[in-house]
Amino acid sequence: MILPYEMRWVDQVCLLDMASIDGTGEFCRAFLRPNDKYVRRERNTVPELGYAEARNAVGAMADSDWIVFSDADRLLDPLQAWVVKDRLENIPNDIMALRVETIHLAARPDIPPYAIGLAAQKCDVKSTEPHMLIVRNTHLVDVPPLSAPSGLRFYHFDAWRNDPLRMPRNAWMLRNAIRNPKLQEFTSRYWYDEYYPKHREDLERMAVDYEKSGAVLSEQRR
Repeated sequence: MILPYEMRWVDQVCLLDMASIDGTGEFCRAFLRPNDKYVRRERNTVPELGYAEARNAVGAMADSDWIVFSDADRLLDPLQAWVVKDRLENIPNDIMALRVETIHLAARPDIPPYAIGLAAQKCDVKSTEPHMLIVRNTHLVDVPPLSAPSGLRFYHFDAWRNDPLRMPRNAWMLRNAIRNPKLQEFTSRYWYDEYYPKHREDLERMAVDYEKSGAVLSEQRR
């Protein structure tokens, strides 16, 4: 539901489909523009390789100077969508990424996720935090020292996708990257140098629970 909205203000859409069965492929084949790109993987590689590998694969598809990363439950404030390009044109060359403010909204059953304006007005704000969702089209991984605030807001709609395995899955993927340094090439050192040591006991427990649940094999088959 969010993709048609974003197509109104971006020059190109690059979409990596992880073996979805929700009609994503059919929508893309019918409505994507000639310069948009759609790639489908016949199995979900996220549990094995992590989200960062997928984002880097999408970044490699892009032809533009800047890349805005998006998800099915996150989108740019509709009131700001039309000023993004003007702001990007005035960014100094040494700035490699832009920080945005992510506003986490609590889902309401009476407001569908595609009712963006209504949701932004009516849903309770759970929290806000900075994220780097806009980056230059380069192969740099650790960009925080070269980033700057953008003044842009993104809304993240919590709980529309009820996924009880989200945290165990993320813990399992992080543990995989600890054991396989090759996977660390795709992500910031923060996760391995600071986050993992600080939360190691809880992460290891969740990773084991995820393996025991059998979700690893089932999700890889998707």
